[in-house]
Amino acid sequence: MDKIIDSRPLDRPPFKGRIAASVATRSFLAAVSDCRGLLTGPTAEIFLDGRNNVGGVSIALEGGKALAVVIKEFRSYGINKAKSLFQPSKAAQAWRGACALIERGLETPLPLAWLESRKRGFVMESFFLAERIIEGREIRHLLRELTGDELCLLLAALARTLRVCHERG
Repeated sequence: MDKIIDSRPLDRPPFKGRIAASVATRSFLAAVSDCRGLLTGPTAEIFLDGRNNVGGVSIALEGGKALAVVIKEFRSYGINKAKSLFQPSKAAQAWRGACALIERGLETPLPLAWLESRKRGFVMESFFLAERIIEGREIRHLLRELTGDELCLLLAALARTLRVCHERG
């Protein structure tokens, strides 16, 4: 699946993973070496802090440019931590899922990187990074806020989109 996204292995001890070639620059690599620091920094916008942690950050690139990024930190406990001994990390799964959507022509934010650190085979930390769509709004908020006809229109559009996803595998 990585054929659609030009990517390369990422090795920034203690992390390993993959990174999109388009962002494999010195400054981006330095920034993602501390994803937790990015998520706890003063400019981070936290969207979800629960079982997993999701936030938006801006990462400075060469040439004075900046890239809006969403970082998802996967937290593993109990049986899920044990399963990580035999299964890919949630971050690796998120990367593969995003690549599969793109491969099938379905719109999704561009996956930028995934990182994981392991100790004795168990995932200790894992992060998935994707391009942030600034003008977008998460559907979970709309599902809570909309009522009546507006909610019916949203659900009908969602059903059509899910049908297309299903048809494309």
